[in-house]
Amino acid sequence: RVHFLEAGRTVGCREEELIPASDPWIANKYEFRDKVICNRTLMVQGEIIAEKGDSGEVEKIIKQQGREVLYHIRFSGRVFRIPESVLSAPEAAMTDPQRAVDQ
Repeated sequence: RVHFLEAGRTVGCREEELIPASDPWIANKYEFRDKVICNRTLMVQGEIIAEKGDSGEVEKIIKQQGREVLYHIRFSGRVFRIPESVLSAPEAAMTDPQRAVDQ
């Protein structure tokens, strides 16, 4: 729980949602358990792990000062470390005209 003294409120939080007050803030697009869409086909050692347009779920957010935000994303029961630039929100993928052309 986090107690906001000035507001007189206590809010419940998950451990993965908290960072030390001394750490710099690094913005990220997606949060724990968000659904995301893959922007391109991803492969590991020649094996396709996610096709362009596949849906996944955020398991963990990895932030490092001066680097792109990474996520642990679950695709088809397996978890992979994926950069933020490769992901879209599901509603963004549905309205992207280029995605319709690529399919």
